[in-house]
Parts: sequence; C-alpha cells; structure tokens
Amino acid sequence: MPALLEVAADPDRQLRLAAMTTLANIAAVDGVWPNEAGNGLLSALKGELVQPPVEEDDSEELENVEETEVPEDIAAEIDAETPLVATDAEPGSTLQAIMENKPDAAPEEEPQEIVLDADQERMLDELRTRKLNKRKVSWETAVAPYLDVQRFSARLLGQLVHDDVTEALIAALDEDIDDETREGILFSLADHGSAGGELPASLRDEMLALLADESSEIRVLATRVLGNLPGKDIVDELELLLGHDDQLVRVEAVQSLERRGVMSEVLKEMLWDKYMGVGIATARALARLLGPQAVDPLVNFAVRHDGTYRSDIGKLLAEYAPDRGMERLLVLLNDEKHRAHWLVAIDALAEIFASATPQETRMVA
Repeated sequence: MPALLEVAADPDRQLRLAAMTTLANIAAVDGVWPNEAGNGLLSALKGELVQPPVEEDDSEELENVEETEVPEDIAAEIDAETPLVATDAEPGSTLQAIMENKPDAAPEEEPQEIVLDADQERMLDELRTRKLNKRKVSWETAVAPYLDVQRFSARLLGQLVHDDVTEALIAALDEDIDDETREGILFSLADHGSAGGELPASLRDEMLALLADESSEIRVLATRVLGNLPGKDIVDELELLLGHDDQLVRVEAVQSLERRGVMSEVLKEMLWDKYMGVGIATARALARLLGPQAVDPLVNFAVRHDGTYRSDIGKLLAEYAPDRGMERLLVLLNDEKHRAHWLVAIDALAEIFASATPQETRMVA
C-alpha cells in the first residue's frame, strides 16, 4: 500500500492513474471499512496525498542583499564626468532618437509583396498540417500531478459508498477546486445516491444553484444528484427542469423521473421535444413505466423523423409490450394510408421477432 500511495505522485501520468485505480479496487473489495486504500483516496481528494509545488520566495534574499556603497571620491568623479544633458547629439542621429525615446529614423520604404510559387505554397501547407497533427496526436495530457490526483480521486470515490465518503465529497464541494474536480465529486455523489447511499436533502439548494453554472457538464451532473435526493418536492423541481434551455439537462431530468418511477402528463409531452435525444429518453421511460399502455405513443414516435429510432422502439416493445406491440405494428402494415411507414413497422417487428421464442414467432406468423 505505501508503494501505491507513493506512485500516485509519479511524473508518469499512466503510472499514477493506474496506482489510484488499484487503490480504489482494493478499497472496494476490502471487507473492512475504513481501510488504508480508501483513506489514501480521501487524502488525495483533500489535496494532502500529492501537494502542489512550493514556490520559492525570493523576497528574503533580496532583503538580505546589502547595498553597495560607492566611495565619495569615486562618486564625485562619476558625477563630474557624466553630463546631465547630451549636447552633442546631432538631429536625426541614433543618439538623438534614443534621447527622445524614439526609434531610429529610417527612410520609409514600401514593403515588397512576397509571392510564393506552387511548390512553396505546397511546402507551407504541409508545414501547417504537420504542426496541427503534432498537437492532435499528443496522447498524454500534461496535467500537474497534484491536480490529476485530486480530480481522479473525486471520480473513483463513487465506488466507495460509505457515509464518511459521502460527507467528504460534500465537504470538498465548498473548497477551492477546479471544474474537473467538481465534476468528479458530483459524478460520485450521484453514484452514491443511485447505489442506495443517503444523500442529505440539504444538498438541494446547492444543486439548484449549480444549474446556473456555465458548464453543461456541471448542470447535467447537478440534475443527476438532484434526482437522487429524498423528498417529494424534488419531483416538482425535476418537472420544472423539463423546460430547461439545456437539452442535456432535459434528458437528465427525464431519466431522473424515470428512476424515481414518476409518470406524469408533463413527462409524456417530452416525447415530442424538439431535441430527439429527449424524445428517445422519454420513450424508454414510458415503455418501462407504462408497459402496454405506452404502445400507441411509442409507435407514433417511431414513424417520426424518417423512422430514425424504429429499431430502438422495436426493442423497447419487445421488452415491455411484445404482444400489444406486434398487434399495433401489424395494423400499421395493413393500412394503405401509412404505406410510407411500412418499412418502419417491418424493422420494428423484426426487433420483436428477434427477441421472441420460436413458438411465439410461429403464432404471430
């Protein structure tokens, strides 16, 4: 364990991240809590395991430097030999320009236009491409070890669902941390909540405040944490977030309501959201929460946008309402008015048939 904790500060990023992952795995499988591996990760979160480099203060050295005193006779000689005003500077000369704090006057010339031939243009383009590619293929992100370790520990602590870990994550939110560390903390808190850990209701106001953050990732993770908080009033907050400007927040709000088993009319309306990602998230929620009652809106959703999600809807029908789903799709296939949607129905039926037992398939045929 001491060796792993030491490697966490290694300059090689792969080594330190591998060491911390190993610490998290050991802490998670250890039957005793707290344990040394977990304490190491908590120390990393607090910034104690790997600390930032200490900047040397040169002020003391400067204070200790004694002023060099020039003997009076030499000082008098310097003063006597150094004129206060240069009187021999000719107009237009370099000396005159220096005295006036102006650049040396030079005759103005029109800049000559540089014309490149085809080969030179090609070489210049190749040079620009090589520079760009060099930046892209740099696989290792240069991150200071103390920052890397704190950020990564914030994410890894989501695996350790214990009250004191939850408390440490919450306390770290109030510290002076960067956005990546904050994202890791929110991610872990959401994991604690979904795994059955107790998240305090007092987090509500802080999560609502984070919904105004400039970062979409922060807003989404704050919504996820909010969805794992106790209290009936949280449902009202999540339903309000269904109208949020950030489409990813709307997706997360739909998923949070689904996890809480909440079905409402306002949630059903999200099936027609302008962002298709919200629509398919709502379709999954309707299928799981309503079963056969969701077939009609799911089939209507499947034929929208040129049938983009026909296979996804077919899989949802196969899992939650296979019989009712088959009947509805067969009705669609027998309707000449919906000939344009027949391919959608066929592909959705194929998903249901693929998951059905041989006997069920013969019955439908």
